[in-house]
Amino acid sequence: MRSANNLRSFEFKRRIDDTVYRFHPCEPLHGQSAWKREDLDVWITLVNGHGWVCVNAEFEILGVPWAVALATQGSMPPAGIWVSRKGDKSYVYELVYL
Repeated sequence: MRSANNLRSFEFKRRIDDTVYRFHPCEPLHGQSAWKREDLDVWITLVNGHGWVCVNAEFEILGVPWAVALATQGSMPPAGIWVSRKGDKSYVYELVYL
């Protein structure tokens, strides 16, 4: 596994209003590579059986990559479209590496 210093930061850009959230490499989460949102306790990490996901401090899944099959996911979170759920609302984001 690469160290956090060798991993690239990325941002989620919310498509509906251009809100941007930045994620930076951090210490592994549950033994997996992870990126933490710079303003909140939200991470992107691997979850067994689900692949790359966005989770909160309770390890609830909040977002997933759109149309990227688990079998085709690589060693980094997939760039492109992700979808999230917040209560009764869903949002579409684009993950872009910096």
